[in-house]
Amino acid sequence: SADWSYEEAEALGQALEKFPPNTLCRWRLIYEFFCEKCPSSHHEKLLHMAKLMPTQWCTIAPIVGRTAAQCLERYEYLLDQAQCRREDLNENNDDPRTLRPGEIDPNPETKPARPDPIDMDEDELEIEKQLEEARRLAALQKRRELRATDIEVRRYHSRKRDVNYNVEIPFQKLPAIGFYDTTNEEFDPEKVDLRRLRQDNVNSIQKEENEQQPIRKRSKLVLSAPQISDIKLEQVVKLGQATEIAKQQVTETGTPATETLLGDYNLTPDLRTLSTIGATPGITPVRDRLNINAEDGLFDGQMKQIESIGLFTMPKERVAKKSRIHKDVQKQGINFNKDFGQHILKNPLIITSMIDKSAIRPTDIVLEVGPGTGNLTVKLLEKAKKVVAYEIDPRLVAELQKRVQGTPFQSKLDIVIGDILKSDLPFFDLCVANLPYQISSPFVFKLLLHRPMFRCAIVLFQREFAQRLVAKPGEKLYCRLSVNTQLLAKVDHLMKVGKNNFRPPPKVESSVVRIEPKNPPPAVNYQEWDGLTRICFTRKNKLLVSEFKQKKVVALLEKNYRIHCSLNNKTITNDFDTKAKVEEILEQSGFAKKRARQMDMDDFLGLLHAFNSEGIHFC
Repeated sequence: SADWSYEEAEALGQALEKFPPNTLCRWRLIYEFFCEKCPSSHHEKLLHMAKLMPTQWCTIAPIVGRTAAQCLERYEYLLDQAQCRREDLNENNDDPRTLRPGEIDPNPETKPARPDPIDMDEDELEIEKQLEEARRLAALQKRRELRATDIEVRRYHSRKRDVNYNVEIPFQKLPAIGFYDTTNEEFDPEKVDLRRLRQDNVNSIQKEENEQQPIRKRSKLVLSAPQISDIKLEQVVKLGQATEIAKQQVTETGTPATETLLGDYNLTPDLRTLSTIGATPGITPVRDRLNINAEDGLFDGQMKQIESIGLFTMPKERVAKKSRIHKDVQKQGINFNKDFGQHILKNPLIITSMIDKSAIRPTDIVLEVGPGTGNLTVKLLEKAKKVVAYEIDPRLVAELQKRVQGTPFQSKLDIVIGDILKSDLPFFDLCVANLPYQISSPFVFKLLLHRPMFRCAIVLFQREFAQRLVAKPGEKLYCRLSVNTQLLAKVDHLMKVGKNNFRPPPKVESSVVRIEPKNPPPAVNYQEWDGLTRICFTRKNKLLVSEFKQKKVVALLEKNYRIHCSLNNKTITNDFDTKAKVEEILEQSGFAKKRARQMDMDDFLGLLHAFNSEGIHFC
């Protein structure tokens, strides 16, 4: 470059050989060192651009050919020189940009970095050591001069945490300042008992040693199993008593021969004589299981013989019957009667699910059968306008009234004491109930035949009964209940309920069923329909021809046919055969070879229409 001289290039080469090329700070030091010698034309250009674009050093730097930091530093340097000329100061000695003692450099990142000791050679390391030693000697000389002028310089050292026992006494308690008056003290030398003090000291030391020793737990006392049970021991005592009674009778009669046959159970046999029987002296012989069983059988035979004589009668032990009352029920003081089917639903999640599926409106009147303690009733009262509850047990009625007494629900609850099957149902919109299982079938048909019709019923039934309600033709549980219920309503199975969700738990599983009556109801005489299905499902797997050939069925149909003819002024011929008439109707309608378990609703309606059109009725 034209701006560089030969000496400058030589100095640059020596610097590159001295410092590693990968050290950025070294390159920056050399670069900035030689950038100091830039011509005056560059200074004028820099000042002109700074006047046109003040503080825009990123824009000025590429124009001048330097970096933004170099442009800013050079601009400040030129301003400092101009200030020195204005104040008539020496530019070289009194540089205003040089730091005075105690000042902090505001821009340390713009200054060249000091060399690292790792990159130094031996000469430079030696120079650094000499400088460090010079600083230490200067600090030492300064402290000596201050000490000579009576200025003490304290040197702070890190304080150790341990106690120096040569300087201080641990837990030292200094006496109070001043004289202590001992005139009020009473001292009796005769009462001083040094032996007692010594003994107390010994006891305290022993107590501390005992506390330090680990406490040993006593091992369990392991005893061998008894060779004879308590029951047999009682029998031995009773046998001895019976022997004493027999001895008294023998002594009264005076027959010594009989007296020798009776054993004496009051004396304990000599163990030394028994020990001689075994192979090893002092050890009782081990009896095998056959001998033990034989001796037990002989003992039982002797007891039976004594009882047969009439000398002694063995009392029979009475075994206490296990209570079937639930533990929680015993705590409450209520004994649920299973004859009424009292199984209280205790799971709140199932209760909430039943209420959600019933879709209760604020204007609905809800019918509940068997409220029990009111777990379901309270939830119904929160959403319904009124709840009519039928309960047959007066104890649970009192419990339910006590539960809602003093609450806003008291006016919304109407409790009827009595049997639901013997009572007339009131008007209601919904029926939500945990029904007693023994009244399931009659209650369902009483509910479906009730007028005016209700909107929906969510009822908890036994699992098998619920499966019969929703069974389809061809299924195993398809029966007369399925046909009669599905004629009048739409039945859906909602969820299964385990027996552990009740208190006390029943012996069977349960299910929740939704019953929606068909509105309008089908135009069918229900009594006629029920009579037909009763005959068809007597044996649902047999052919209908075989079902209608039974004598009782033929007699019933003939009786109903004659009543129908008499009411309608029809004459019956003498050779009229009811059995042949029924077979003819079945053949013409095509139901002769069908079975009841495979027939759906339309098939039964067609069969009923075929019989009624010929004047044969079932009620």
